[in-house]
Amino acid sequence: MDAKRYYAGFTLTPSAAVTLNIGPDNDGLNYAVSVDTGTYYHDLDDGTGYGSFAVALQTAINAAAVAAGSTVTYVVEWQNFYPRYKIVPSAGTITVTANTTAQQVLGIAAAPGAVAILTSSFVPWFVIVPQIDGVSDSTGDFKDGDGIVDAAITDGGQQFGVSAVVQAVRHDWTQPFELLATCYKYAAIVAATPFTFDHLFEHVGAQVPMVIVNTSADWAAGAPATAYATHAVIRFKLTADGALFSPQRVVPSLDTYWNIPFSVTILERLR
Repeated sequence: MDAKRYYAGFTLTPSAAVTLNIGPDNDGLNYAVSVDTGTYYHDLDDGTGYGSFAVALQTAINAAAVAAGSTVTYVVEWQNFYPRYKIVPSAGTITVTANTTAQQVLGIAAAPGAVAILTSSFVPWFVIVPQIDGVSDSTGDFKDGDGIVDAAITDGGQQFGVSAVVQAVRHDWTQPFELLATCYKYAAIVAATPFTFDHLFEHVGAQVPMVIVNTSADWAAGAPATAYATHAVIRFKLTADGALFSPQRVVPSLDTYWNIPFSVTILERLR
């Protein structure tokens, strides 16, 4: 199974909003931009309520600019190759100050300065680029049977039972050869790898959906639904046991490389 990007869903609320103060723009205007509700992936739309944050941010920035009377328009792109955000004004430069959530989600500094194109300076949170773009020890899809069937034998020797109509589909695998700095948050090199597998498991638990995509190439800007249909391999949640972060050394007593086990329930398989 190809695993070139792991995308985790994330939720924005008024207490955990992406907030940007933009300006002065090419018209000399300043305006505040906030995205404080919704559930997102960076630029995927899985059709179940988790939509594209790149699309939501572009809409919010342009609405704020119009409300302020600005003639400047903005394009927000997610570049899966790096991965990173790219925000381009139609004229002049873009100057922003970002709150902590915006810094994490967009992968930018608090005040990047006036730039012609604002791009992420480190990999944004909620996406992981694995060292190896495939998995090992894959079980394939399976149904473990736990709680699926309950059967008994009558006094007359006849079996009767009840069974589930829909059975959960499971899949286990290992993401191999992760570096210490991409595995554990205590070892993260913040400028390069702020969001580790440690952060990932802590963030998603057994509640938040994740998506594996099978490409490192960029997809068409503004087409997150198409990207999801074309490149998503599976959408899944960690199982209760699988949500316990338990990496294992590739070589005993050597901290250089780590194997990370995944145990998941598949919500949707596309490949």
